[in-house]
Amino acid sequence: MSPVSTSEAITLLAEKLGVPRDEVRRFCQAQAELALKYSAQGYPIRGVGVLAVVEKSERTGHVFFGPDKGKIMVIKAKKILKFRVSKFAKDIVFGPPGDLPDVSMIEIHERPTIDD
Repeated sequence: MSPVSTSEAITLLAEKLGVPRDEVRRFCQAQAELALKYSAQGYPIRGVGVLAVVEKSERTGHVFFGPDKGKIMVIKAKKILKFRVSKFAKDIVFGPPGDLPDVSMIEIHERPTIDD
């Protein structure tokens, strides 16, 4: 299954909401601009997740190829843009975690004993 293109997503949203495609396109553009502007604080997209800037601390790493192969190098601290998917979205896509059978329906029987 191939991913939904931007054009297809706009068409799907327009059909679902019953509004023109241009209006949906303007909304999506505004949403993207706001998400990028406020990502340093964390920008929530309800029911989907949060776009946020995360600071990664300085750490060490191993070089696996090139002339410095086998050496340990220091990776500088940096900021990255990360999207944290909400638990709600994960549960919708993958189902609840530990999807166990309903144990209330299981009858527990005592172990038979051997009568002498």
